Amino acid sequence: MACAADFRNVVLLGLHTGMRSGEIKRLKWISVDFTRRVIVVPTTKNGDPKFCPMSNEVHAMLKRLDDPRKHTPNDRVCFAI
Repeated sequence: MACAADFRNVVLLGLHTGMRSGEIKRLKWISVDFTRRVIVVPTTKNGDPKFCPMSNEVHAMLKRLDDPRKHTPNDRVCFAI
């Protein structure tokens, strides 16, 4: 994938999950379920929740970013957008 390194994770997440840019911007760690390998978007554009399965690439990328010592469950998963 050819894009700036700091934007790569955003593109990867969007391509593999179908999440909108606003959903990615608001993504919190509490919505990332590594056990079930799913990302829960609590409220979508139409007001309903959305469940996005994690591909192996998304799972690995989020695992690399995850450090519970540095964030709380309600912190946003910060991406350069």
